[in-house]
Amino acid sequence: MKKSLKIIIPGLIILAVITYLIFTSFKDTGVYYLEVSELMKNPSQYYGKGLRVSGLVETGSVTKKAIEKYLEFNLVDDSGAKLRVVYKGIIPDAFKEDVGVIVEGKLDKSNIFRAKTLLAKCPSKYEAEVKEEN
Repeated sequence: MKKSLKIIIPGLIILAVITYLIFTSFKDTGVYYLEVSELMKNPSQYYGKGLRVSGLVETGSVTKKAIEKYLEFNLVDDSGAKLRVVYKGIIPDAFKEDVGVIVEGKLDKSNIFRAKTLLAKCPSKYEAEVKEEN
């Protein structure tokens, strides 16, 4: 009986640690996906929290410093809501004005989104053409 307890107890401890690590890793990677208008309805509830936001890059709002890897732009959605985004990092080749992007980061108390990740959606030129039948 004592031999089986020496095996069962450490096994249960290892299982508990593995379960804990799995659940905490899912919690950290599970970032809620928001539209700009959803975020701007009540931004104070999101201050300092990890977020993922989707929208279009507003035409004429981009400030880009390629050498410093610095980018600043407005993110807008269909409702007209705007969010100022600041990003420091590698700028995707597909990034340009009026293109859909997803940013991941945190909203600060001045309602500026500090992005750590910037993903540019593929332009529509890559989408399949739909043939109309007469």
